[in-house]
Amino acid sequence: MAVQPKKPVGGSYGCFLADKRAEIKASLPADSKITDVSKKAGELFKALGEADQKVYQDKYVKISADYKEAMAKFTAGGGELVKKDKKLKRGKIAKVKPSADQPKRPAGGAFGQFLKNQRADIAKSLPEKHKITDVTKKASEIWKTTGEDDKAKWQKMYEKAQTDYTEAVEKFKAGGGVVVRAGKSEGSTGGADAGEEDEKSEKASPKKKAQKKDAGDIVKPSPKGKAAGKRKAVKPEEKGMNLDEPMLKQARNLGFESQLVNLSKRTDVMTSGKTPADLLAALEGSGGLVNKARAVLLGA
Repeated sequence: MAVQPKKPVGGSYGCFLADKRAEIKASLPADSKITDVSKKAGELFKALGEADQKVYQDKYVKISADYKEAMAKFTAGGGELVKKDKKLKRGKIAKVKPSADQPKRPAGGAFGQFLKNQRADIAKSLPEKHKITDVTKKASEIWKTTGEDDKAKWQKMYEKAQTDYTEAVEKFKAGGGVVVRAGKSEGSTGGADAGEEDEKSEKASPKKKAQKKDAGDIVKPSPKGKAAGKRKAVKPEEKGMNLDEPMLKQARNLGFESQLVNLSKRTDVMTSGKTPADLLAALEGSGGLVNKARAVLLGA
């Protein structure tokens, strides 16, 4: 079966990057990031004269023409075109549902294990027509009065569950299973080929602010760009209601730092009399969902 031709992307800069990527990588320190390659490539491309840039533009025009010719042959031969879902926004991918036999990640942290194991008993202790959020709210109240020894017990339970989960995932992947997280799938071998990922990442930045897309126009990369995946540091004046570093560190270890900062800035939460510890406990109970945690704190 014929394979659908791959559409060239990136304009003249894309051709330059494809031609120079290996050379640029070799010139950088061994511990350099993927984004360092595209950053350096952008600098080198900008430094080229118009004549040199036109060389790569002519190359892009040529491969674009070759692509159109290949597509014509592909469709004439009965090839079926695979198109992206137009309903998806730019940069988004279709969500992938996990299979029924994929191992489930354990509830987060010691509080997550406590809530999971005590949910039924707590629900029974509440009025018959209680809300779902009432269970988490009550669990948070109980958790605050729980001794350190008992909390350590739940923490060990979480660590054991996490170890079991990791082992189960490895077996699942070894058996050909594909792990799905946050709507994305991971191959049984641990993901896409590293070289392919490098190429995608490096082409992304200059393409974002390309001046023109037509084959006859020179596409210049953006001189500046934020490194992919780089998290913005939380400034002290943006921390909301008295979030000291130990509390932020605790939230960071749970993966809820940005959610805690977000929640602490809500006016109704700030005036509710709740402590930062209350906010973090509510986030743990809600799995990091800010609005759900807010509802628990305010009894909404």
